[in-house]
Amino acid sequence: MIVSQLRNTQNLDGRLRATNMLFREGLEGLKIAAQLVKENSEKSPELQWTARKIFWDNCASKRKSLLKFPSRVVLPGLIERGGNKRLGHGFIVGIEPLPNNLLLVATVSGINLYYYQNNSQLYLASEIDCPLSAFAVRGNILAIAAYKDIFIWDLNTGRFLSRIQAHSDSINTIAISPNRKYVATAGWDETVRVWKLSTKSAILLQSNCLVVEAIAFSPDGKFLATAGWDETVRVWDIATKELIHKLTGHENRIVTLKFTKDSSLLASGSWDETVRVWDIEKGAISHTLKSPCNKVYDLCFSPDCHSMATVGSDNSIRLWDIRAGKQVLTINSCASFLSTVVFASCGKKIICADQETLYIWDIALAIPEKSLRESLNRIESICYSPNGKILASGSWDGTIRLWDVSHSKESRILKGHSNLINELTFSHNGKILASAGEDQVIRLWNINSGKNILTLVGHNDAVKCVAFSPNDQILASGSRHKTLILWELLTGRKIAELLGHRDLVTSVAFSPDGKLLASGSSDRTMRLWNPCTRRLLRVFTGHIHDLQSIAFSPDGKLLASAGGDKSIRIWDVFGVGLSRLLLGHTSIIHKIAFSPDGKLLASVSADHTIHFWDVVSGQTVKTIRSDVNPFNSIAFAPNGKTLASSSKHGVIRIWDLTKLN
Repeated sequence: MIVSQLRNTQNLDGRLRATNMLFREGLEGLKIAAQLVKENSEKSPELQWTARKIFWDNCASKRKSLLKFPSRVVLPGLIERGGNKRLGHGFIVGIEPLPNNLLLVATVSGINLYYYQNNSQLYLASEIDCPLSAFAVRGNILAIAAYKDIFIWDLNTGRFLSRIQAHSDSINTIAISPNRKYVATAGWDETVRVWKLSTKSAILLQSNCLVVEAIAFSPDGKFLATAGWDETVRVWDIATKELIHKLTGHENRIVTLKFTKDSSLLASGSWDETVRVWDIEKGAISHTLKSPCNKVYDLCFSPDCHSMATVGSDNSIRLWDIRAGKQVLTINSCASFLSTVVFASCGKKIICADQETLYIWDIALAIPEKSLRESLNRIESICYSPNGKILASGSWDGTIRLWDVSHSKESRILKGHSNLINELTFSHNGKILASAGEDQVIRLWNINSGKNILTLVGHNDAVKCVAFSPNDQILASGSRHKTLILWELLTGRKIAELLGHRDLVTSVAFSPDGKLLASGSSDRTMRLWNPCTRRLLRVFTGHIHDLQSIAFSPDGKLLASAGGDKSIRIWDVFGVGLSRLLLGHTSIIHKIAFSPDGKLLASVSADHTIHFWDVVSGQTVKTIRSDVNPFNSIAFAPNGKTLASSSKHGVIRIWDLTKLN
């Protein structure tokens, strides 16, 4: 009866009632509910989200693992733009403990909700795919700042509630009032605004100010504190919107603000290596906590407000006794850049994070109980396998990840390089992946086994680019040492070294028939070679800055080049002179790629955009913009229907080109 009701009821509330009843029917009911919710997840992500919340709230810990799939909701704007598939979460922005043992982890690509048990085991419960630069949580209300806009979500249902076009430049920080009626924001447009959520109207609290990096409402809802680059804490009366305290004393930028639960004290953390604790009623300093040689990045009060934890530039966690004003514990971590810290609700654990990893520490033992790699390292290169089923990504930490594109899951990690991966490329038969490393070597990987089957050593500096010949018998590679080397893949032997470039070789490409080899360089030229005779055939000039990327059209008749001068030049390989000059980017172009049918050329730039150009007309026909996660590499899927993009913030997104305007 209940199963039938869940299957047949179209009304969301009716489905939730049926799901809730199943969750209370014991283990068998849980299993049925889990399966039915999974079946309906694509049709109704909100059902999946809310049902899963009921599940977390009502089930014993040992049964949490029944729902092994996370619920996921996506910002409507991303769906409309065809960008609803994502690989990796990206760099961590912040963390927030929630009731019922849930932990919210915010990354540059969205929100992840984890359930964590007493043994610190973490289960991914739910995801909100919504790029962000800052966030705030109050009860069931989640506010996300993405570039100039605010997005409001209901955490109970996973529903997207509203969008507010808030600032004329990027938003730095955001906070929600205790009554959940107001949101305060500060941005690079040098303003602080307080928004009424019901009307989306704003009060301009501060303008023409230096950048404000921290903002906080007092728990009693009476005050709003702001601070930033002017080294001053300002406290505002919410009711009157008047400035009541101007607290000075810091000698460098202030980056974090936190109130105690009773709203009596306010702590400010600064790059001047101090935390100042202020008495709000008196508007005066209560304590100054000095942290020598350690810029403060974040701080938090313990649940009983007797202690404070701080993290800073020395990557240590420091615990302070607030009443005594003294440091009582230092925990040295192995993290690379601890930037955020919170107490667990029990007060016995500290949860902190660097850009990529979440750490849970037992305070009494001063040891990490659990670490979770939440983000990919900075991504430098991506490429598709010839059948389109695998996407490879190369990172700054020297690892290569292979992704199952259809399931959006990581399938394998390849380790061997000791430094960042500059470029990846698949052989044309799809069996081998070549990686060019900053460690001066090229590694060839067997895709089926994941093993490094050959290492090519011969460059005297970082290898910047690699390309397979169409018959997969030769590999070309370019380096920072200005050299272009040809390798025989059967033996791994160096068969030729092509000299002529006067600066590092940044890009290399074979023509589709294998009769030509093109190389681009920071010397502002592109050279065309005969790979059989090793003769230089032609030098293309015209760029006024370094070349970053070159590409042959699928028919081999055109050759495109792009780089630091913000322009794309399309050349007729067999003709004379320039065929097309494409202008539109406002910053350096990192990568270009022809679509498989040769009709479009895609370009990715440091101006945060991907442009799609009509090759015949030279006009821009489509544009993707990402102000939160700037792109740095692109790759067309072999079928031409999707394009993958990556960012140095550790996010890969796959765009459905049929949905782009």
